[in-house]
Amino acid sequence: MDASSFKITANINKLLGYNDEYCVKCTNGDNNYPRQSISYNKFRITLPNVCVTSMKAKKEFTKDYTVDYSSASDKHSLSTNAAAEYFTNTENAKCGVKKCTLLTTDGSGECTSTTYSGSDFTQTMAGLLEAKNNNADGYNGKFCIKCENEHGSAINGPIAVT
Repeated sequence: MDASSFKITANINKLLGYNDEYCVKCTNGDNNYPRQSISYNKFRITLPNVCVTSMKAKKEFTKDYTVDYSSASDKHSLSTNAAAEYFTNTENAKCGVKKCTLLTTDGSGECTSTTYSGSDFTQTMAGLLEAKNNNADGYNGKFCIKCENEHGSAINGPIAVT
């Protein structure tokens, strides 16, 4: 605190942020005059962790996929780097993606928090997103993708695959 200008300054160069509490006491006068003091307990200064808010779903992403049947293979690559394709990360060097998970959609096609447990779509830690393409009857499916860094996450979807 700078008493000459009555300003409180806080360090904003902390990647992991902070949430600190202080007691601020201001006193006027000097030894020749009566003094007055006022205290403010529990003065809180918070700097959010940048990793909590660094990752966002790409809003312009509206890509759905059509997978052609193939009896020669069982998987079709939808994305080789799902985290980069579906999300932006303003602090990728400091808050890189740790994992991505496929999520289910509900009856209205909205993303849920339930992990996808079917076998039509797979997503690997390396970011490879695949769909089965050896089902002669075809399918019409939707999924969402959730990617996480050390302190935050984002969800994008639904993504339709036919």
